[in-house]
Amino acid sequence: TKLSVKKGGGAGESEIDAISGATITSTAVTNAVNASTEFVESYIVK
Repeated sequence: TKLSVKKGGGAGESEIDAISGATITSTAVTNAVNASTEFVESYIVK
C-alpha cells in the first residue's frame, strides 16, 4: 500500500498528515518510505 501526504489533518490509514510549513519535507519522506517498501516487496519478499 502506497502512502500519501494529506494537508489539514484527518489522515486515513494510508495517509500521512503533512507537517505544517514542511509539506516538501513530508512529501520527500513519504516518497522515500514508498520507494523502500517497493524495493523490499520487489527484491526481498519474493
